[in-house]
Amino acid sequence: MKKLLLLFCFGLSLISVKGQNPDRKRTNHWYFGHGAGIDFSSGSAVTDTTGHLHTSEGCAVMSDTLGNLLCYSDGDTVWDRHHNVMPNGYGLLGCGQYGSTAQACVIIPYPGNANKYIVFTNDCQENLGGSGLRYTVVNMLLNFGNGDVDTSQKNILLFAPSTEGLGITYKCNKKDFWIVAHEFNNNKFHVYSVDSNGINNIPQIVSIGSPYTYNYSMFRFSSNGAKLATAYRHPPATDVAMLFDFNNQTGVISNGIQLVFNSSGFSPEFSFDNTKLYYNVTSTSIQQFDISSGNDSASINSTRVVVATNSSGLFGYLAKAPNNKIYIPMLSTDSLSTIDLSNVSGIGCSIHQMSFYTGRLSTPGLPEFVADYYYQGVYSNDCTEGIDEITLEDIKIFPNPASDYLQIEGNNIQNIQLYDVVGKIIFQNNEINSMYSTKIMTNKLSNGIYIFKINTNNKLITKKIIKQ
Repeated sequence: MKKLLLLFCFGLSLISVKGQNPDRKRTNHWYFGHGAGIDFSSGSAVTDTTGHLHTSEGCAVMSDTLGNLLCYSDGDTVWDRHHNVMPNGYGLLGCGQYGSTAQACVIIPYPGNANKYIVFTNDCQENLGGSGLRYTVVNMLLNFGNGDVDTSQKNILLFAPSTEGLGITYKCNKKDFWIVAHEFNNNKFHVYSVDSNGINNIPQIVSIGSPYTYNYSMFRFSSNGAKLATAYRHPPATDVAMLFDFNNQTGVISNGIQLVFNSSGFSPEFSFDNTKLYYNVTSTSIQQFDISSGNDSASINSTRVVVATNSSGLFGYLAKAPNNKIYIPMLSTDSLSTIDLSNVSGIGCSIHQMSFYTGRLSTPGLPEFVADYYYQGVYSNDCTEGIDEITLEDIKIFPNPASDYLQIEGNNIQNIQLYDVVGKIIFQNNEINSMYSTKIMTNKLSNGIYIFKINTNNKLITKKIIKQ
């Protein structure tokens, strides 16, 4: 049973950490396209043309939690903070000799070791995914403190053949990771655990959805780790997009919902509050779904709206940024578009096309980061997922986590309130004087953490509830 705290103290704690995700500064530096880059260190986007990366699609950058650049990669080469190729930072197997990969690589901190980082690389359609999903370890103590690839842990194979999709999210303890990729020519996701012991090379295999009979795919997690959005090419040219539930305690993928467009959708990205989901549709439009409307196909698909169009077919892949905007490369131009208010429904999300000048040629891809770096809720080291019922002073609150509803039952309850993390009352009942039982509908609430305040005859009780 977790420690109970007074709502006043707990509320202050929650407010103090909201919006202060310590990992946000890991995304301060971007390098992408043909020598393009952005520096977000000042809080605003500033063009940065110092990078040496040239790629058609996927890439990744890693900074420390103070926002200092450490390294970056296109899945084939690793550059250090001074934009020099690391001595052993070449020859990674992210499709360099064949073409490019939609999600060629992602870099994560090595759990429990502040001096090491792991580069995951993924193969491409041109090679039919033959080199598969691999990982390489970078040790920042090597090369006079500038970092280098550990040659004993370079291009370690996890599985092959793979598709181009690569997703990563924190586990519920917010220090270890889940890595998600997909086999070619079947419907099997591979879910790998990464913790202080390293990469567990025996994955959970989740068979769900349609077979991936083409390698071209993209994955994106919501920043709270509760949802996984995917898109994959189903020959001859149809993109199939799905939204799944993800349990970041167990790594289980479930409840696949196919999303319906007026054409083919690719490149998913979630809003910062995890209530909206965006797709690039045939490079000519950006379309939005309200995923807080329910957890079924009819509810979510009924909310689809076109929020931007471009008849020239210039839209590239969508990616969140540390200034709370979503950026979209405008293909074969020197500019990016932005979604400035991604949490807002419909055209109110405010898309500005060709609004940021990079000075270098854009290609479809932008840097990959751990989705949780953009989480704006409360950081907690508690893994409360999977608890079916909470019993406190003869009071029951279930289920937790909640999806569609919360049931509250108990004796001697005087009043009850449900708050969000900034103290707004979501539900209250102040006229209780006997055995109490009620159901609170939560299907319209945004995913995240909520707080119950329950007054009994002799005690004030507070409890954290997760909505996912």
